[in-house]
Amino acid sequence: MYVHEEKKVVFIAHPRTASSATAHVLMGMGFTIWGNHHSFDWWSRFEGWVVGCTVRNPFDVMVSWYHNKPREQSFDLWLPRFLSECHYFDNHLLFYGQPYATHRLQFETLQKDFDWFCGDTNLPLTKIPQRNVSVDRGKKHYMSFYDGQRANLVIERFRDDFVNNNFFPGVTSND
Repeated sequence: MYVHEEKKVVFIAHPRTASSATAHVLMGMGFTIWGNHHSFDWWSRFEGWVVGCTVRNPFDVMVSWYHNKPREQSFDLWLPRFLSECHYFDNHLLFYGQPYATHRLQFETLQKDFDWFCGDTNLPLTKIPQRNVSVDRGKKHYMSFYDGQRANLVIERFRDDFVNNNFFPGVTSND
């Protein structure tokens, strides 16, 4: 989590959402690293502040996570195991702190959304560089990694993220 005390702005940079590139830019604007956004006791400290966060389609996040480092097993075998073992998602939300966000920046439109965030917080407009890009996935669209069964695993695990961010309009909290 990155904090700009003077401007009263908090930014939660979630993994696999261009977070290292965004953090690099924010640090150059006077933000400092503060605490851990996985614990929600921070909210009272920043109540009334502008809170930004990055989000990304959960299907795409899983493919990016898989390609983040060399794996000895196929995506087909890795995904169910990862979803069942990964403690990061114990609350079934991919994007921690999102309910507190006043500004949600979508990975898919990051630069445009970052410009909007900067404008609303009087931060200088800055281009976000590409850093830590997954190279092993080639140019394959993230949905090419899924069949119906694997897609359902991701939808079930991250239903609230799909609904809260309208990533998949056909998914509702009542489905």
